[in-house]
Amino acid sequence: MYHIKDDKRSHISLELIRDGFYSLLEEKDFEALTVSGIAERAGVGRATFYRLFDDKTDILRYDSDQVMDGALRWATDYFSRRESLALYEAIFAGSEFWLREENRVLFFRLEKCGCLDLLAEKIEDRLRRRILPLQELFGFDDREWECFIPIQVAISVTALRTAIRGYPEAPADAVARVVKVVAAIYGDRARRDMALAIQTHSDNLPVSAKVWPEV
Repeated sequence: MYHIKDDKRSHISLELIRDGFYSLLEEKDFEALTVSGIAERAGVGRATFYRLFDDKTDILRYDSDQVMDGALRWATDYFSRRESLALYEAIFAGSEFWLREENRVLFFRLEKCGCLDLLAEKIEDRLRRRILPLQELFGFDDREWECFIPIQVAISVTALRTAIRGYPEAPADAVARVVKVVAAIYGDRARRDMALAIQTHSDNLPVSAKVWPEV
């Protein structure tokens, strides 16, 4: 895990270590990187590294968490500016955030290091906390629900990989056309069912989820 305190000294050390880590990652494979090498490139001592991180993977874990938290803030703001929002539109609208250059770079870094599971873990955590009403809607028992979650996580990570690799400049017109096609495929029934599930459980959902379409 990482242990980043909210003080100037910690944040200066954090940026030095991150810069040193990513600088070395341009030259070597992830497996070849050592704490000593990262600390030396960053210009800090090993003690400083271990004050902030348990191991080198935690640097990627920290950045993954920061991006996912940013995604949630972006989504909350996006939803709050719309009186209604169908599920398919929400899914595709997220591409605007993930296709930002800094987020694409992190995704490729995670992929290079074989650490996309860090992003998957964060997505799973958010899914478990935000879409529990779907278990009742679909009539899943606990065993089926535990199967549904990892499948949905895999779909999310695959969708991100496809979008990031296929749409480097996030063309708005292309995304808009895809949204219309998906809407035609799923139709109004899926939209109404999702809206009903959210409204039924609205007292347990964040404000950002309560602005989805009326049934």
